[in-house]
Amino acid sequence: MIRKDKDFSLALCVITKNEENFIGGCIESVIDVVDEIILVDTGSTDSTKEIAFRYGAQVIEAVWEDDFSKVKNLALEYVNTDWIIFLDADERLHPEDKNKMLETISKCADNTEAILTKILNYQDIYCSVTGEIHSNYRIFKNKKSLRFVYPIHENLFNIEENRPPVSVISDIRIIHLGYINFITNKRQKSKRNITILERYLEKDPNDFFQNLNIAVEYYRLGDYEKALFHLLRVKEQFSVFNLSASRYLKFLILTYLQLGKYKEAYDIIITAKRFFTNVDNFDYHFLEILWYYYQNLFLICIKKIDELIQLIKKERENDKDIHIFNINSVIGLGEKEFKIIKAECYERLKKYKEVLNLFYEVAKEQSDIHFLFANLAQVLVKLYKYNRISRLLDMKYLSDIDKAVLIHTYLENRTDNEIEELIESLSSNLLKEYFKCIMFLRKGKWNEAIELAASRIKDDSNTEKEEFEFFYYIASLKLGNISSISEMFKDNKSIFVIDTLINKKFINQLESNSIKNVITALKKCNQRDLIDSIINNLKYYKDLKVTAETALYLYETYDKLKAIELMVHIVREDYLDYRVLYILADHLKRANEYHEAINFAEAALAINSSYVPTYILLYELYSALSLTQKVDFIIDKFCETYTGIDFNWLIENSSKYI
Repeated sequence: MIRKDKDFSLALCVITKNEENFIGGCIESVIDVVDEIILVDTGSTDSTKEIAFRYGAQVIEAVWEDDFSKVKNLALEYVNTDWIIFLDADERLHPEDKNKMLETISKCADNTEAILTKILNYQDIYCSVTGEIHSNYRIFKNKKSLRFVYPIHENLFNIEENRPPVSVISDIRIIHLGYINFITNKRQKSKRNITILERYLEKDPNDFFQNLNIAVEYYRLGDYEKALFHLLRVKEQFSVFNLSASRYLKFLILTYLQLGKYKEAYDIIITAKRFFTNVDNFDYHFLEILWYYYQNLFLICIKKIDELIQLIKKERENDKDIHIFNINSVIGLGEKEFKIIKAECYERLKKYKEVLNLFYEVAKEQSDIHFLFANLAQVLVKLYKYNRISRLLDMKYLSDIDKAVLIHTYLENRTDNEIEELIESLSSNLLKEYFKCIMFLRKGKWNEAIELAASRIKDDSNTEKEEFEFFYYIASLKLGNISSISEMFKDNKSIFVIDTLINKKFINQLESNSIKNVITALKKCNQRDLIDSIINNLKYYKDLKVTAETALYLYETYDKLKAIELMVHIVREDYLDYRVLYILADHLKRANEYHEAINFAEAALAINSSYVPTYILLYELYSALSLTQKVDFIIDKFCETYTGIDFNWLIENSSKYI
């Protein structure tokens, strides 16, 4: 029950542009605790403003000048209340934290200017694995001296005294949905952010905070080399006492993992674990789990998660205040979130019964299971238990975003059952027509797809034109009517990629991420013949690094045998990637071709001596052939590389891996 006896007034401030899918949920999350709503809109062409008006918001229109602080500070000029909660349109106050917010404000001392809240950034369906948590001043007093600084990733500052606001730390949670992968890809959020950040860094290239922010954006785009450049650029400025210290270390570790620099990542994790021994911060225990996860050692991940859960329980039993959302934490996971990660490990091992048991267990423990139902649906789809999925869909709290996640789950698993009914239940016409277009393509209704896509392309208020242009192109390609379409949509990156690959226009340079995005889109549209054409034509593409990255993606998400065929081609062209060589070695081992497998595995180890599965594979191959000296050699080499890991323990706990 919400408190009604507050002794202060509170305003919600939001800035928007084309946020019709989010703004209602944002306002709903605080509508019963705020006294006024101030919304500054920077040029919406959808129904954002109309939705805000329905909630009684005061809407101010402003010109967008690539400066978030400027627009936010404009909103503050219109506030008449004692306190302010400032949310982005794609954020919501956690439903369990309304009273907590009111109580925290009431207890604030007179000199307190702001309340430090926790922002939970959900990044994909398994939000606990790749999500992030950071602290920010989202609740603060209405004072002329408190204003935002920085054009992006803006911070609240006392501009009169040139200092951060006097604040209290809280565990009030704000849920941020804007970095969920399929939403971010469509909205081009990271690319927009990078443009603004690059402009800022031209003036101040050594700003620690903004180098970290641009590194995170490049990480989200999959450009890990650029992410590492910006992280290392300010490495000398790093201090464990900086509020961004844990966030910096987290992304440095994750970037090293993505680049296959496992030794560098491991050394940071172990050092950080030692430093934070006496701090209630379990980030680095979790990042150690991710270190194994990135190397596909899922059984060890499960074991490590169980150990971490026991550690947290033991600390609680010793009367220690284990504060999952403490100021040093950037992950903010609790026991139930670790169970979700454990469930994903089981799913990667194809142990679906264990996955379901863990999801149901978590569902009993928490009231806010915003993403949990999608996880359940994903497993149930794979088990073909559609009747259980139907029962899940009866849950009344499903928003359009929830339903969109579910539809994507169906599409990824090439299952059309019940999708039409789910699409029709969407309140957003844009989302509804987006998925209808996909369904037309899946069913081979090319003319219907062209007609629907064309209507959306002509609509000036449509913020997702590139998606519909892609659908239009695919349908036209199927009908053989593409003579002028490639030129018509020459600025559409996805069309550029598929046109290059289908027609072997290899004078053009391609990016592996762009190819992956096109393959993912074609999978959703069930266009396997086009994907197969792309795979065949990639054999003629000279950039073998891009081909290798694509082959690895295909191995994980599409067709292992076709991916292996492409990998064999890459190796024959003398391009050696340790991941490709490892997969080929493992494939040969399964075919009992041990000597050939050893050749590939040894080549993989020579390229990257920090990839743990290669050591395990060579140990098993040498042992199978009774090559005792080789066995001793591989154990010694591993122990030299990772002095803190017992090799016998590793073998014992990783007897099954992918």
